[in-house]
Amino acid sequence: MPTPMETEISRTFSALRDCWSIKLPDVPRFQGSTMRANIPRPFDYIALCRDGVVGIECKQTKNKTSLPLSNISEHQVEALREFARLGGYAYLLVNFRLTSSKPKRNIMFALSSEQCYYWYSIQQERRSIPFRWISDNCVAIPRIRLPNGQYGWDIRVLAPFSGLDFYRGDSATLL
Repeated sequence: MPTPMETEISRTFSALRDCWSIKLPDVPRFQGSTMRANIPRPFDYIALCRDGVVGIECKQTKNKTSLPLSNISEHQVEALREFARLGGYAYLLVNFRLTSSKPKRNIMFALSSEQCYYWYSIQQERRSIPFRWISDNCVAIPRIRLPNGQYGWDIRVLAPFSGLDFYRGDSATLL
């Protein structure tokens, strides 16, 4: 079942003009069975637009101080890195969804594949990526109200989506 963040990202992709995307299924299920196949998938979304192809892995956390590295799988880090090496854009989108905290916070950042690789594979001291490091070093993605009135994220701040408009005009409003 998709997280609220993934639902909002899907809505954002649906509202963008000149962009095609597909949400890769989380875990395949077999009809009539409770058995699950654990087939690793590289990331959550593949998008194609004028300026390139993009691989996106989405992570949502309620932890206000960091993103635990245990939320990220090794095969996802390697797939993002390989995707970027082959000429695509690869991002790990991290949503800090702190709706029960005071003050409420619902913010998102984009880590590049190399930033993700560094934290997962190279550095050995920490088991999480500090919020402070993410907010200082990664691209912030603003939360918006899409032209159709639903909530989404303005992924047009990321390189391949920068020149795109929304279907009903460029009338998305920042929250």
